[in-house]
Amino acid sequence: MRFQKTVAVAFAAILTVAACASGPPKVIHVDEMKDPGLGMIYGEVRLPQPDWLLNLVMIQRVGKVYAGRLGERVQVTRDGRFVASNLKPGKYMLAGFAIGQTRSMLGKEALNYTVEVKPGGIHFIGIYNYIEGKAANMIRPGSFDLQADNRKSSHVELLTWAEEATRETKWHAGIKRKLAEAQKGQQTGK
Repeated sequence: MRFQKTVAVAFAAILTVAACASGPPKVIHVDEMKDPGLGMIYGEVRLPQPDWLLNLVMIQRVGKVYAGRLGERVQVTRDGRFVASNLKPGKYMLAGFAIGQTRSMLGKEALNYTVEVKPGGIHFIGIYNYIEGKAANMIRPGSFDLQADNRKSSHVELLTWAEEATRETKWHAGIKRKLAEAQKGQQTGK
């Protein structure tokens, strides 16, 4: 009997740890628009393995120094969808991200992944497939590549997620418009 209780407690502990390890839910609720003069960026980094955890996306304003921070506040799902809201107008870049305990920084290449945020604008920074290169070791960092997914169907799928994530916020109307335009473009092939 004592053994059965021990096994039951151990099993419950394993389930609890597994539930916690699964990361944030796929559905997030985007922060409310603080001012109509601010903008939003959304995008996605797809990982090669479903059990990999994307726990940080670094969106940075070009030319800004982030003392003690890695960038703007970004809400990210475990599967790589992200949104940065309430950004001041200006040029922003995808500076890097963290997968598990590994940081993948783009360095100067980040300037190839930029978007100009306009007042009240909702901006798509892209959908990228993460391609693993050389593994990191104690002497050198690992390498990786990002392959753009420019399919209209992928963008519609991401906007569908963003539409749900922005419900009951002032961002929602803009996302719904973008989704309707993307769906129309997908149907007409434009």
